[in-house]
Amino acid sequence: MPTAACGINCDVCGLNKRGICSSCGSGISRQGMEKIAIQTKLFGQPCPILACAHMNHLEFCMRDCNSFPCENFENQGYPFSQGFLNMQRRRLAEISTKAIPKISGAGDWIVVPSEHWDNLQKRDPAEICNIALAQLETTGDIRLRVLNTDFFIHPKNRSIRAMTREKGILIRDPLLELIIIVYLTQITSAPLRHEKAGVKDLKSAHFFQGPHELEMEPVLARYGNDASGFRKVAGQLDGRFISSTADAGVVFSPFP
Repeated sequence: MPTAACGINCDVCGLNKRGICSSCGSGISRQGMEKIAIQTKLFGQPCPILACAHMNHLEFCMRDCNSFPCENFENQGYPFSQGFLNMQRRRLAEISTKAIPKISGAGDWIVVPSEHWDNLQKRDPAEICNIALAQLETTGDIRLRVLNTDFFIHPKNRSIRAMTREKGILIRDPLLELIIIVYLTQITSAPLRHEKAGVKDLKSAHFFQGPHELEMEPVLARYGNDASGFRKVAGQLDGRFISSTADAGVVFSPFP
């Protein structure tokens, strides 16, 4: 896709046409993932704008993010001037724009209920960390490792940041926020049984039908004929490989 997550259209860029620079792609594109990997290898860290869009599952910042223009654009100094950012901020304030919601497969708006954060604030953070195999930071943050990424949950500020290459990315994805908060508020000291369970084995298995059915098509479309690519990405997510499966099998542990 020629348009990058930041909003720059690479199709009209002379550097791109001359083969000097490749397009970043959107925050949810394969091209974006590849660009992040290349930038990390060459520069030690990816573009914070692209990394943030990818982490929050946003296609384009200007269109999809409620926080645009954010500190990533302010601190970068590019691709937009301060005048452009000020204009965006002023005009968005003038029209009193409502938050851009994420929409579920059923067409419902996804919002994290405030009571989940309320419940988290009521629990003892030290107890949570002991049960959830997390770490309690001196700042009061709960440090939780999920799919090879460290997340810092701050109950008082009701915020979550993902740490990538020593830089914190504010999580704005309501689904990811909801999953992490519910995990921390609902976890108990009950021993793990380490038994494999499929969707049909869950008590609420009926939920994963119709509009809530797990979307496997994007995974199959991307990795159906690319087992090596699947293994590479699975390894980056701290997956555990299963040798007894056909082409490639992996077990993920999203939470400790």
